[in-house]
Amino acid sequence: MKNGTTAPHSAGSHSLQNALREERAPEHEDLIRLYEAVGIELPDVAKRRLDEVQVFHQSVVENRRVRLQEEISAVERQIGDGERRSAELDGQRSEILRFLDGHGAFEDFIALQEKLAALEVEAASLRDRFKGAEMLEGQTTQLDIDRANIRRRLQEDHQARKSKLDQAILIIGRAIGELYDDRVGEFVVDATDSGPDFRITIQGDRGGGISQMEIFCLDLALFSITGKEKRGPGFLIHDSHLFDGIDERQVAQALRLGAATSSDIGGQYIVTMNSDIFDRLPLPPEMDRSKVVLPTRLSDEGEGGGLFGFRFD
Repeated sequence: MKNGTTAPHSAGSHSLQNALREERAPEHEDLIRLYEAVGIELPDVAKRRLDEVQVFHQSVVENRRVRLQEEISAVERQIGDGERRSAELDGQRSEILRFLDGHGAFEDFIALQEKLAALEVEAASLRDRFKGAEMLEGQTTQLDIDRANIRRRLQEDHQARKSKLDQAILIIGRAIGELYDDRVGEFVVDATDSGPDFRITIQGDRGGGISQMEIFCLDLALFSITGKEKRGPGFLIHDSHLFDGIDERQVAQALRLGAATSSDIGGQYIVTMNSDIFDRLPLPPEMDRSKVVLPTRLSDEGEGGGLFGFRFD
């Protein structure tokens, strides 16, 4: 590699140096001797002209020598650059050969191919994940739009049904006032992204069956509103578990409210309750126990007790 790079430049340098050595002007005396040999006497004017021609040729030769010297310098620089580049390439070639000599080139190639395949699989996985993320982002944006539309439609619906909501708020507020002498409460309906949010709150300690009475008040409001519009089933049923842990005076008030509401809308309020608990309730004088209790009783006494063949032990 080194010889192939430097040989042409070296040959060119030698030829330029030979041309520089051989470059010289023609001899003036030789021309005069030539004319004298043929018997011709040159006048002074011709001799002066020959002197001028000799000076001209001398300047041409000098210029030619300068040009040849510049070309020699340029070629020598190219030769030096070529030799340095050749040395660098030789060093790289030696390093590659040492690397290949210490490792199996084929094994390295196989290892690089395996690494490339693994990276291509990882790149494909990342592209799929990126597409999935873009799709999820688009779906999330659409969900946000859908939620906002639901919220707007709910707000419009609540505005259109404001009279009925106000009616429910009044019924629940009045029921809380009759159940508790020392507590107040409220009924709130909010339009959220996921649908309507109904909240009944009774102020004070959350103990004493407050949450159960909140359920009772909401049921009573729905029972009253749907009954007046003749759209509901016409009856409301509560199990005695709704009144577990509640003061007997509040239970008696709840039964009175249920009976008054059912009488007002022409419906029926039904409560399943053990007789021993019912007998202890301080019912108001206008409620006749014998008239509010249905003649059909559920009992677990004897083989004939139970409901529809099921016994409750």
